[in-house]
Amino acid sequence: MIHPEITLHWQANQLQPISLLDFESTPICRLSEENGDHEKLAQLTDQLLDKFLAIKKLRI
Repeated sequence: MIHPEITLHWQANQLQPISLLDFESTPICRLSEENGDHEKLAQLTDQLLDKFLAIKKLRI
């Protein structure tokens, strides 16, 4: 199984996604803040973190 790779930056007491790489999706998903992918990057990061929390049975 290939896991998505996400890079986060700590800013103003919040984690901000700056890049996401997912080899499991077709086509391969390569998003970065540098390329102006802010909205899609934030959306996919939220989905990924929600999935992680659900698997681990954690809550925010």
